[in-house]
Order: sequence, then structure tokens, then C-alpha cells
Amino acid sequence: MSAGTTPFALIVSRNTSDAESLQSYFQLCRVEAVICSRMDARGDFRRPTTVVVFPDEFSALSADGVRRLARRFSYATVIIVTFALAFYEGLTRKLEQQPSGQVFVLPLPIWGWALIDRVLVSNRPTQACQTLPTF
Repeated sequence: MSAGTTPFALIVSRNTSDAESLQSYFQLCRVEAVICSRMDARGDFRRPTTVVVFPDEFSALSADGVRRLARRFSYATVIIVTFALAFYEGLTRKLEQQPSGQVFVLPLPIWGWALIDRVLVSNRPTQACQTLPTF
């Protein structure tokens, strides 16, 4: 993501309530965000600069879904939010061998400000946000 690009996040989560809270928080911080409840992210999504995925909410085949998301959105930063840090860090090392965007693994639970900071890190300084939800 180049400096000055308007941040746009795709949130991949089966937990509708948490996904909507995260989407609202991102929008409060002036980050456009959409939600997808499917790992295959069917739909015509405008080129997201960031894909935030919660693979623990999906089946045991979620690692394959994360790989497909990283390939489909190879120009974007992919943020994997999970309890299975070691597993997804191993997957990330394999993904980094392929030409693609950056992939980060962050632990659950996570504060909303930690996610927004990662989304904005290459884009612009983090803007002040009033509430700090945990996901």
C-alpha cells in the first residue's frame, strides 16, 4: 500500500456482531470497511488495501482459505487474527516466499487500536479514536 492511498479494509469474519463493531470502529477512524462472512470472499470487492481475517471462526480448512485470500488480494496487507499464533506464523513464512503483500499474524484477543494501527501504518498517522473495543 503506498503512502496516501485511502485505506479500505475487507473484514472476513463469521462473527457478525464483532465484525460490525470492528467495521464501525474502522469507519470512526476514517477507514472504509466492508464485511464478508465467507473465507472465499465471493463478491466484487473494491481493491482493499488490507484484509483482516479471523480464521478461528471457520472450519479446520481455514488455513487453505487464508492462503487463497492472500493470493487473491496479493497487493493488500493481510492481517490474520488468531489464537493459533504458531500455526499461522508458519503459514506466513510460506506465504512470504511468494511475491505478495505483507502478511501479519496478531493474537486474539486484540484491541481495536492495535488493528487500526496496523491498517494505517503504511498509509498515514493513526487518527485519534475515542473507544477501544476488544475483538
